Amino acid sequence: MGDRAKQIANLPPDKLRTLLRQLSNQGAQPKDVIKRQDRSAGGFALSFAQQRLWFLHQLDPANPSYNLSTHLRLIGELDVDALTRAIDEIVRRHEVFRTSFVAREGEPVQLVLPHSQHDTPVIDLTTSSESERKQEAVRLATAEARRPFDLASGQLLRSSLVRLTETEHALLLSTHHIIFDARSAAVFVNELAQIYTAFSANKPSPFPELPLQYLDFSVWQREAMESDALRPHLDYWRQQLADMNVLELPVDRPRPAVFSLRGAQHRTVFPKELSASLKDLAQSEGSTLFMLLLAAFQLLLHRYSGQNDINVGVPIAGRDRRETEDMIGCFINMLVMRVDLTGSPTFRQLLRKVKTIALEAFEHQQAPFEQLVTLLQPQRNLSTTPLFQVMFQLKNIRSDAAGIPHLSIEPLEIDRGRAQNDLSLEMSEEANGLSVSIEYASDLFDHDRIVRMMDHFQVLLNEIAVNPDRSSADLKLLPEAERVRLVEEFNATAEHYPSDFIHHVIERQARLTPSAIAVEFENDRLTYRELDERANRLAHYLIARGVELDSVVGVMMERSIEMVVSLLAILKAGGAYLPLDPELPGERLRFILSDLKPRAVLTKQQWTNATAMIVFDDIEDELSRCEASCPGITIFPENLAYAIYTSGSTGTPKAAANTHGAIANRLLWMQRVMRLETQDAVVQKTPFSFDVSVWEFFWPLMTGARLVVAKPGGHRDPHYLAELFNSKRVTNAHFVPSMLKAFVEHDGVDQCESLKKVMCSGEALSLELQQRFFERQQAELHNLYGPTEAAVDVTFWECQRVGEQHLVPIGKPVGNTQMFILDAYMQVVPVGVAGELYIGGVQLARGYLGQAALTAERFVPHPFSSEPGARLYKTGDLARYRAGGE
Repeated sequence: MGDRAKQIANLPPDKLRTLLRQLSNQGAQPKDVIKRQDRSAGGFALSFAQQRLWFLHQLDPANPSYNLSTHLRLIGELDVDALTRAIDEIVRRHEVFRTSFVAREGEPVQLVLPHSQHDTPVIDLTTSSESERKQEAVRLATAEARRPFDLASGQLLRSSLVRLTETEHALLLSTHHIIFDARSAAVFVNELAQIYTAFSANKPSPFPELPLQYLDFSVWQREAMESDALRPHLDYWRQQLADMNVLELPVDRPRPAVFSLRGAQHRTVFPKELSASLKDLAQSEGSTLFMLLLAAFQLLLHRYSGQNDINVGVPIAGRDRRETEDMIGCFINMLVMRVDLTGSPTFRQLLRKVKTIALEAFEHQQAPFEQLVTLLQPQRNLSTTPLFQVMFQLKNIRSDAAGIPHLSIEPLEIDRGRAQNDLSLEMSEEANGLSVSIEYASDLFDHDRIVRMMDHFQVLLNEIAVNPDRSSADLKLLPEAERVRLVEEFNATAEHYPSDFIHHVIERQARLTPSAIAVEFENDRLTYRELDERANRLAHYLIARGVELDSVVGVMMERSIEMVVSLLAILKAGGAYLPLDPELPGERLRFILSDLKPRAVLTKQQWTNATAMIVFDDIEDELSRCEASCPGITIFPENLAYAIYTSGSTGTPKAAANTHGAIANRLLWMQRVMRLETQDAVVQKTPFSFDVSVWEFFWPLMTGARLVVAKPGGHRDPHYLAELFNSKRVTNAHFVPSMLKAFVEHDGVDQCESLKKVMCSGEALSLELQQRFFERQQAELHNLYGPTEAAVDVTFWECQRVGEQHLVPIGKPVGNTQMFILDAYMQVVPVGVAGELYIGGVQLARGYLGQAALTAERFVPHPFSSEPGARLYKTGDLARYRAGGE
């Protein structure tokens, strides 16, 4: 911060406001004089702003996005002749309305055409009903605003008058941005009011001829650039805007390859009391309301995007010379206000930072925005606007038009259907509060999202007014109703299940249906009685070998009948099974065995290269002498049921320790929601080193259905799976989306008529794959989500054949489980905003075996629970709430 900026920052509020007006209207400037040019010389170069707009127009001449409309409601006795003559007089006075923009040798030039009478047609709607008049007036105004201009025609003002009643009219005025801006609109309306007043009294125009016109300014601006007078300003911006990033706000649709300029608007009003409180806070900091609202908006963007480096474009009048104050033309310039929110400053600290940034920016406002783009050469991307994607302004332009005798003038607001940025927020102080108008790119955002965003902005401003010294991360963003919905109602998942364990339920099922087929593997099968007895014998054997509560027992074998028996036996013995997939690389298997040191490892003859191996082939005689009755080991919900190693894609693999209570809850919920019947058959094909296999193994056995075990490697073969489903009459199956795609494209999928439900998880399910599935299958499709650290799946969503858009949700939490989407500060993010997914509830793992520090890092205290010791698992996955609550 320079010495001058420091001095300015310390000015009292009244002197600061005076200085800001001076900087905006007649601030520091090159000392040379704007001179009137000889019009007979022919074409003149365009100003920098005009040149950019001209090139944009050449790319798409039919695009009306840079039309500017000034539509007015005129209430009272109107002298139509005086009004039309006043408009014509303004066209005569200001050459820009008669300027033609053409190309000469590939470069644009401007030519001033002679004045000819400007017509303002009158459209009479007085014979229509009141509702029809209002609708037609809005339609005409909207159509006028969206009608493109021909820049080479020299007719860049269109005006028409709509007569609604004898005492109410609508004046529709449209121009192109290449000759007009917000300040020009105020100049136009003020001149119209005074000239109309004079003409209606049969007096001449009160205005003298203009000594200078916009064309003269254009030439002067070019000469000023060539004289290096702007070099200090350009040097400032080169440093200030180095290495900027694109602002990535959450959107409702993917960003199109080319920014289309299609848009819409939302308007609202923030209460007068809030406006007064914010002004008091700004004044206490020697700041302005503009600076405070800008800081608050940048904070909102930070909370929405998760980015610390926030750039916002701010339009300024660009009339930094007295000669330009009463000109009509495109003077507006853009400043980029860049702020860093790293470290979560208090709002008061942020306001002071933004105040300094704004003052420095105003000091260097003479640099044309177009030259900054050329100078900085940001990576050009047709999908975004350069240097900033969001704009903010606090309008303070006032018109004197309300002083016309016998006539009052009000703005006629319309939706232009266009957006020049991702978001453009415009605010103004009104008698009833802060008027808010936000224009948004409709290719990116839905209207509901923008409404919520402004609701969040209002909540944030209320928080700022009350708690300016609170950390910006802790300032509330959510209305209370939304907070309750996301924290409490979304997670109202409490369900009562009997205090039960997997193997106990299977034991009861064996007593109910002893002769029913429990497991099928190729040509082998076991009844429920046979499965239970074999598992009991092995459980007694393991207990005799020292297996006890929470003992880890490895299972190293391919899919087989013995695998199913082994897993069930380990649970009956009170141990926790550890999958050791023989297909894993030898180095990975050696790491797991060394890391966890299981009490024993059940295996087959071909895999005996580790210590503590129990080879099935060698213990058949011993097993036959073991008791066939249930061991009856007392087990508690917090005891371990299985330990599965994570993939290690984000670091060293670690063993997630999942409990009996967690997996029992998951399977009892699954049966309640997706109910299996005794005639159903579930295929087990997921490698058992992945937790999806847990429900594939045990869900059917807990319900009296059949467990169909796929052959080793069969999960990768669509042809084999189609034949297996058909021959075994499989009703329920799981696929990762990549394998589901291969399956649904296989010719044999049409023959799998027995399928009732297909579960998808492990990867993102695309909308295209969902649609393709429904084209080929009549089965239900369910999208599930869950990490290894939380007893298989924790959310569910039944896919719909029609009605879904954009993506497939992961759904809502399962019973007795909670899901939260939080930002970097552990605050609940608003609907539609991305954050990190956290999981709470009974399905959480105990942690990582042997890694207390990592467990504490990933299983964090639960900020929304009053239960002692409650935790949330920090998944690292990004998610967002949909508007519908999923």
